Amino acid sequence: ALNALMQMNADQAMPVLRAVLARRDACSAYLREKALFIVSQKHSPETEDILLDAVSHDPDPEVRKKGVFWLGQVNGDSAARALTQILNTSQDEELREDAVFALMQQHSEQGQRAVRAIAEDDKAPAGLREKAVCGLGQPRPKEKATFLRGVCGRGATTGGERTEEL
Repeated sequence: ALNALMQMNADQAMPVLRAVLARRDACSAYLREKALFIVSQKHSPETEDILLDAVSHDPDPEVRKKGVFWLGQVNGDSAARALTQILNTSQDEELREDAVFALMQQHSEQGQRAVRAIAEDDKAPAGLREKAVCGLGQPRPKEKATFLRGVCGRGATTGGERTEEL
């Protein structure tokens, strides 16, 4: 039934998804995870708020983790602020690492600053700092495209001979 919501417009799907996410019993955790994915695919004014609510209030750690991941796909200021807050205040190191990844997906300046601050923080856990440094070291898609265009434009050589342009 949840898969059918993917085909519905956001106005019709969001109330059903909100109802699924409002359930708090352990048996519905998988359904809530699936509902978060569908919410993330619906580009509606409610998307960010629903994801933020799940990250902040869902009792299941896996549901919260999925919410953090999907917040990384939302490029709003509220999502960046929420992920930065998780990064800076959560006691769950794995959730903080997920926040680093999500912030790097957003490419927001606020998120970049927060991740740089963790990378430079000598008091931050080593694993978290490592994730931050790795995230900051990843080239951005535009930089990758520029690099690949440069490589392809030069052509390749084999055994000292130039081959055709790629």
